[in-house]
Amino acid sequence: MDFPHVDTSLCTGCGTCASNCPIDGLWKLVENKAVFTDDRAADCIHCDTCKNNCPAGAITFSS
Repeated sequence: MDFPHVDTSLCTGCGTCASNCPIDGLWKLVENKAVFTDDRAADCIHCDTCKNNCPAGAITFSS
């Protein structure tokens, strides 16, 4: 199953991924970079909302 991956060289830390994700708490900002909460990965519904809303194009999906 595919999970979100953040290219930290592109991430601006805007938080759009976290604010648009329908599952509360899957995303957090650490040192101004988006981080997908791996220990909650099973809660991800793979809706692509984070990827589709990221203005920097920093999110891709990978297994």
